Amino acid sequence: MRLFRCLSLMGVALLMACQDSGVRPDQNTADRTPESNVEGRMSRKEAKAVEAMSWVEGADPVADARAALRDPKSIELLAFASRALSFPGLSAEQYAEISKRVRYRVVQGAGDVLYGQAHRAMRRKVHAYATVYNAEIYRGLIEN
Repeated sequence: MRLFRCLSLMGVALLMACQDSGVRPDQNTADRTPESNVEGRMSRKEAKAVEAMSWVEGADPVADARAALRDPKSIELLAFASRALSFPGLSAEQYAEISKRVRYRVVQGAGDVLYGQAHRAMRRKVHAYATVYNAEIYRGLIEN
């Protein structure tokens, strides 16, 4: 009898856990977290992430890459760290070709966790910048 009661309780708990959570499958993960935007305001985490990437506003990736190439000590690639390290604008083969001659810097705030729409938009801008910047660094290193 005790075994039946225990199994019944476990079954009820399992059924309760499997009930609809009310979250639509098409909702973004950021929309379900407490860090998401509320009435257009950014959470602290989102504001911090956006601030960390605000340097990209008005930045010129080609000019910045060419300036870095003039000073060998300042040559570095921009990397995104999510589940794996990636270098926008470069294939794995291209990175392997120049990896011994260049350092990299992980872009702060550009990981795989998004805190809201402003963060997503800023991450896209940084990714676009890094794609052009890294490709320009690659071209400059290959030509020399």
